[in-house]
Amino acid sequence: MMEPRHYPFQWTGIDAQGQVKSGIIVSDSRLHALVTLDTQGLKVTRVQRQRRPLSLRYKEPVKSSDIMVFSRQIANLLQAGIPVADALSILEMCTEKNTMRELVATLKDDVTEGAALSEGLVRFPEQFDSLYVNLVAAGEQSGTLDLMLERLAIYQETRGDLNARVKKALTYPLTVLIIAVAVTAILLVKVVPQFAGTFADFGAELPAFTRQVLALADATGQYGVAALLILMVIAMTLSQLVKRSEKRMAALDRLLLTLPILGRLLRDASLARFCSTLATTLKAGIPAMEAILAAGGASGNRVYQLACITIARQVGDGLRLTNAIRATGLFPVMIVQLIHVGEESGTLESMLEKCATSLEQSVNTLVDNLTSLIEPLIMSVLGVIIGSLMLAMYLPVFRLGAVL
Repeated sequence: MMEPRHYPFQWTGIDAQGQVKSGIIVSDSRLHALVTLDTQGLKVTRVQRQRRPLSLRYKEPVKSSDIMVFSRQIANLLQAGIPVADALSILEMCTEKNTMRELVATLKDDVTEGAALSEGLVRFPEQFDSLYVNLVAAGEQSGTLDLMLERLAIYQETRGDLNARVKKALTYPLTVLIIAVAVTAILLVKVVPQFAGTFADFGAELPAFTRQVLALADATGQYGVAALLILMVIAMTLSQLVKRSEKRMAALDRLLLTLPILGRLLRDASLARFCSTLATTLKAGIPAMEAILAAGGASGNRVYQLACITIARQVGDGLRLTNAIRATGLFPVMIVQLIHVGEESGTLESMLEKCATSLEQSVNTLVDNLTSLIEPLIMSVLGVIIGSLMLAMYLPVFRLGAVL
């Protein structure tokens, strides 16, 4: 028979003289610790096990993809009939990432002590948001934890794919633009100055276009690094100023929604996350107001997040969801109509899932169109820049050849 594991418990209590005492006792369980302290004549007011240090933030970060894999794996284990504590033990042994293994081990210890899985998840707010915890708690209360974790895994996989598509649409053109700027800078700093020495031997006046390019190359060589550092400082300062103010963040999100093509992409992605989250939370039995607020937070856009606060308040006052959403003016007519049909027919969750699917397809189409449009545009701009530089450098040679 295995010897029981012992843990340190921090306690606070009152002794026989009415003095407040505190200390640490080692025991195999909280109940045993309470009994031991009671036999010592102490009236215990608080006993809590000392947890292992939660220093995840100072190590390799736990990514959303790690949590997505965790949800899928534990859902599969629970559906196979394995108890939660045993499932967590298996995951602890199979997890390769140290920080994720530490997280799973902490959850396993909590569950082994008798805590619910949702209670353990609360200790990791950066990895498991309130939506995740509430859905797990709902699954525990209804006895469908395995199904709820399966639903969470599907939800996270869908959301992860959507976020990846949006990220691709945002980062791809930026990456190509940075490469274009870097190539142009290299030409101005390394190639153009070599032509400048050759032109000095001509002893003739250079064309105006060539003089302008040479002046630009000289300025880039002298002040390029300083200008880049200044731009980086300005960008970082503006970023911090925006991040420190919710009003500025909301204003930025509102501005992004007005951009051509990109604004449509961001809007559809936010609405897809909203509809998917609302469908998942309502299916789990989460109250409507909490579900709407959770969906607003999951949208990833403060414009919709603020709108959902108003919607939740109005729904709590008895207004129908369709009317509350229509009043914001932020939702397309198609979404409003489908939600209206869902409310009328009692199939709101199903209609919200259809909305999410339709919006995700729209995002995929927009990403493909945006990529196909931006790539040739940027390459054309890059070609014009490089061609102009080459023309400026060879223009004096052409003129000299014409004179000769």
